[in-house]
Amino acid sequence: MRARSVQEEALFREKTHTGGLPYDGQTRYRRSVAALHSLILFWGSRFQARILFPQGGIRMDGIRILIVDDETEAGEILSLRLRRRGLLPICASSGEAALAQLEQSPADIVLLDMKMPGMDGLATLKHIRESYPALPVIILSGHADLDSVAKGMELGAFFYLMKPVNLEDICHKIEDARRQSALDGVCGHAT
Repeated sequence: MRARSVQEEALFREKTHTGGLPYDGQTRYRRSVAALHSLILFWGSRFQARILFPQGGIRMDGIRILIVDDETEAGEILSLRLRRRGLLPICASSGEAALAQLEQSPADIVLLDMKMPGMDGLATLKHIRESYPALPVIILSGHADLDSVAKGMELGAFFYLMKPVNLEDICHKIEDARRQSALDGVCGHAT
């Protein structure tokens, strides 16, 4: 059997991989996207979640998250990533803004940065505990200040995570906080 030349090999691959049609990368891409879209329409949201999160990422639809961080860019990026997971994030850039936001619309869980100008994370946590005692608060600390984290845990924070945080870790802690609130028979906000 004679060895194929490079050109013959390319022609063979083109014919076998494209059904005899001339190879066009865009056409092949469009076909794969169309096939994927058909599968999503046929199998519904369960299949779509598996495609969007193939590594078993957590999808938590409808949980309202209040992100309190003075670094607005970091808060917006986290908000976007959580929104892709089906959460409903709202950002606040200070402790005062967070308390005002909680008065306007309730949240199920708060992600609270500790170091902020003005009202810091501890003061914000104290006010949240006074007004919304059952609301789970997850502390996000970008500094290795374990004293303030320990004080936050004493004030009733649900958990703490050190920045930079992995999105999977945040999602797992949000799910844990949601489950704990459900076990406590609390909807997550003051009535």
